[in-house]
Amino acid sequence: MISRVRSIIIRFRFWHFGEWRDVFVDDRLPTYKGRLIYLHSTNPTEFWAALLEKAYAKLYGCYESLQGGCTTRALQDLTGGIVQSFGLSNQDRYLTFQVLNSAVPRSSLLISSINQEKDNKRQLRLRNGLITQHAYSVTGLARVRGPLGETPLVRLRNPWGRGEWTGPWSERSWEWDGLSERDKELLSVRVRNDGEFWMSFEDFARHFTHLDLVHVGPDDWMVEPALHSKQPWRAVLARRRWRSGYNAGGGPGYTETTATNPQFHIQIPRASSNKCHVVVSVTQYYETHPVETKKKKALYAIGFAVYEIPHSMARVTPHFVIDQKPLDVTNHSVAREVVTFFTLPPGDYIVLPQTNVPNCDGKFLLRILTDEQSNIWEVNEDNMVFRNITSEFLEEAPLLVIIYSIYLYLGYLSDKPSLELCKSLIMLRDYNISGRINLMDIPVLMHMLHFWRIAFQKFVRVGHGTKTSSYNLRALLWEAGSTASNKVLECLVLRFSKSKILTSECFVMAMVRLHLAHDDPNDHLLLTILMAAVGP
Repeated sequence: MISRVRSIIIRFRFWHFGEWRDVFVDDRLPTYKGRLIYLHSTNPTEFWAALLEKAYAKLYGCYESLQGGCTTRALQDLTGGIVQSFGLSNQDRYLTFQVLNSAVPRSSLLISSINQEKDNKRQLRLRNGLITQHAYSVTGLARVRGPLGETPLVRLRNPWGRGEWTGPWSERSWEWDGLSERDKELLSVRVRNDGEFWMSFEDFARHFTHLDLVHVGPDDWMVEPALHSKQPWRAVLARRRWRSGYNAGGGPGYTETTATNPQFHIQIPRASSNKCHVVVSVTQYYETHPVETKKKKALYAIGFAVYEIPHSMARVTPHFVIDQKPLDVTNHSVAREVVTFFTLPPGDYIVLPQTNVPNCDGKFLLRILTDEQSNIWEVNEDNMVFRNITSEFLEEAPLLVIIYSIYLYLGYLSDKPSLELCKSLIMLRDYNISGRINLMDIPVLMHMLHFWRIAFQKFVRVGHGTKTSSYNLRALLWEAGSTASNKVLECLVLRFSKSKILTSECFVMAMVRLHLAHDDPNDHLLLTILMAAVGP
């Protein structure tokens, strides 16, 4: 973790929003009357902890920023893992054991503690040998069969090397007399370090009040030799953002817009008979040391919902959200990271990262860990026009109907169209780029305009005239016979909506852009056309 770059410069690495950030400090430490002011060791020649604290203070701006810090935040900054916290006092015992059973064999660090009342922060040694306000590592699990039946055991370690458990299954307790010599030898071999001891799972769940899990991803597992004896998690990471008017649809309570949030599909093969342990984490972008001229960005209340879907279903829709309850919804909290552990049977699931309320702009990091083979991808569509209205009209309509349609569809242009709309419609039939179209092209354009406006009216609320929410654009495109990828849809919203409102004219111009570019095999032309008036 520490490496010398020059004689007095030391480099530390801290995790920040999915990346490792280098922090350089010199070896000067603040003192008062010859003694270190902040963190110090009982060994007067040991300074690594004080230097680590100095680098950490630099990361967050000053030493004062470290006062009253959060344990989970520090664990994540130092390890880069997904940090999950459990309160054991009121937790279901079966779920607690499932979490331990899944995490212990894998590249997860487990820290348990006994937290006293908020007003009492002093460390106390209890009669059973345990120490309050102190971190114990959970290092193993075992099941033994004795005179009283099968007993699950938990192995813990006090990093101090003293202060061990003195209750049942402690080093000299009578419970060991009921075990076979083979079991005794096996369990004694597993206790390799000073300060390590066994206790029953029931006693563990009864006496310990808090459990922190640090799930280390496969990349960090590879560079940490101490974890190579454990099985690595399978991991998927995605950096995305919520954008107001496009995919910041809010929580499940906002049934009309919550389905517009980014969607990620988890497929656990049905051929597998095993349940899959899944850890889902959503981290919103945070600032450790904001620029002086900028205010520190406030955190949103974030969370996510998980829906089980049929195998044939590609995307969660507003109708599905209304009809089906989510499999699980996290408590939306104003936190840097929200984490939940699942045990899922084979099937298909959709994860929707979300803010508590709609229209919150911000970046987020989604991490999904699984212990079994699974397929995970972001739900997306291709850029295509799957219904060619022009060819349908020309094939089915006789000449008199075409001529008559000119007068019929002029009624849909009662509002004076803008010059930009007229130019856009001409572009659809101006194959020679002359700025002119033939007379026979007019009914074709009128028919397309009529079809698009009928589709648009299905999403207009009574009393809202010719306007609808920009969150409806994906459904509008489908109704009009087109689909667009997430990136293209975002560009369309940026280009053609205003204050999260989409007018009928802007929708028509968006459809024109899609029709002009959908034949291009690459998305570059389409994105260039869309972004030309958007900017970076």
